Amino acid sequence: MKGKVFFTCVLALLLALFLMAPTNIEAKYKWRKLKITEVFVSCDTDDKFVEIIGEDLDFGRGPLIVVLGEYGELEIIEATEDSILAKAPPGMCKTPGDFVLTITNGRGFRVRDKWNLTIGAVATGAFDQAKLDAIINILCNDGNDCSTDSIDWEAAQCTHTWPDCGIEDGCCGPDCTPETDVDCVRANNIVFVTSQMYTGNVGGVSGADAKCQSAAVSAGLPGTFSAWIADSTQGSAPNSRFNQYNTPYVLVDGTVVAESWDELTDGDDLSAAIAMDENGVAATNYVKVWTNVQPDGSAFQTLSHLTCSDWTSELEHDPDDINTKYSGQFGWVPYYSPPGWTMVENTSNPYNDYSSCTNEGALYCFQQ
Repeated sequence: MKGKVFFTCVLALLLALFLMAPTNIEAKYKWRKLKITEVFVSCDTDDKFVEIIGEDLDFGRGPLIVVLGEYGELEIIEATEDSILAKAPPGMCKTPGDFVLTITNGRGFRVRDKWNLTIGAVATGAFDQAKLDAIINILCNDGNDCSTDSIDWEAAQCTHTWPDCGIEDGCCGPDCTPETDVDCVRANNIVFVTSQMYTGNVGGVSGADAKCQSAAVSAGLPGTFSAWIADSTQGSAPNSRFNQYNTPYVLVDGTVVAESWDELTDGDDLSAAIAMDENGVAATNYVKVWTNVQPDGSAFQTLSHLTCSDWTSELEHDPDDINTKYSGQFGWVPYYSPPGWTMVENTSNPYNDYSSCTNEGALYCFQQ
């Protein structure tokens, strides 16, 4: 009798194990065929999240772990068999590119795939255009107003569309060269001396630039113009803030001043003096020009009281110290030999190298 009971118990146990086996086998089989079909990233300014679309993603049996490459484990918001919604890690929206996505269940089965980050609307909803534009601006803004920035959604990469090359709008694509499109490259760069005279207070370097631009606009000259002037800092000098071209620098009538930036700043004589104003009127007398710039384009004086308090004062001296006189360094028109055209140099009497800030001088203006 006892033997019969024992046999019956063993048989029941084997039967139970047999009935349980298919469930375990099926679970294991499903996890091994776990599949990821799409990955979407939402980059709303408030809520950023990742949605993973696939097959057999979660069965609710044990913890589900999602690891996104260098960002580590993601915080899961919701998971089903065909989708996982998780919070996007900080910085992910700013660094599109390849990443490795790993999904693991509580039994240790996992899928590991390499993906390229797709940024856009999530599968369960669409962004409005304003949000999409905000994302594109954050991710794909190349800093150039000439190009139209966008996203290639399929390739998950930024694209930049350049307009037709042209001197009129000053827009030129990065691959535009004289060999590929001669119309895109400006043949010459205009320079002139202003017809108007100013005291040493020109509003700083930025104010001097604005005065050059105003003179150019009034004369109908195209493009942007900056003043050949520097305050007491090297970063304000033309060799730091000017575009430096390999094409000629010319007066408004086409007379060549220098064949290139290198020739302009090599310390040799200019081909012609910058002795013509924005209207094409040639200077008939000596004209003082505020500069503080050496022939190589760098700043000369690094003491602000020797640059009319960084070109913001027309006073004779520091209002807080009557013993500190204000003055500004200058060049002469119609000189064309260095350093005189940009920096007067009087070796016998250095005090004559400077002019009182109450006096007036013109500005040299260069097309950028």
